[in-house]
Formats: sequence, C-alpha cells, structure tokens
Amino acid sequence: MRMQDPDPDVRARAAYELGRAGSAAAVPMLAGAAADDQLLVRAAATRALDWLAAVPAAQPALKGIAPQLASQLAKNRERPGFSRHTKSCAGCK
Repeated sequence: MRMQDPDPDVRARAAYELGRAGSAAAVPMLAGAAADDQLLVRAAATRALDWLAAVPAAQPALKGIAPQLASQLAKNRERPGFSRHTKSCAGCK
C-alpha cells in the first residue's frame, strides 16, 4: 500500500488521493497518517480528512477519531516544522 511507502512524497500523494476519493473507509488510515513523522504527510492527511468532512458517510468515523486527532495536533506543536498562525503574519496585514 502506498500509505506505507518509505518515500514521504508518495505517502502524501496517497493521502490526498484517499481524501479526494471520498471514502469513509479511508478515515482510520488518514488518522494514522496525521501522526506521520514527516510534516508533508501530516499536512496531506489533515487536508484529506478535511475534505472527507463534507462526505456524510464519513462523518461518524470522523467524530470517532476526533479525540485522537486533537491529541496528535497537540503533540505536533512540539515537532519541527510546526508553525502557529499569528496576527503578525505578513499575509494578515
């Protein structure tokens, strides 16, 4: 499976494809990818989960993993590459 590929670019692309496919079955796999060591993969998985939020069949699964995702996001704040959006952001002026 491409979500297990050693190349983070391949894993990120696979996450995007799973999100665009709109399958509720992809939610657990994407939740796992949201904890990947690579920022690129975490971002792709998070985006894919966001897309799945618009899929009614995926909403129960998303609600079920919400606590896990919240915990992962809290841990990600300590990881390299995490940036916090601030009011001093150049794009916000």
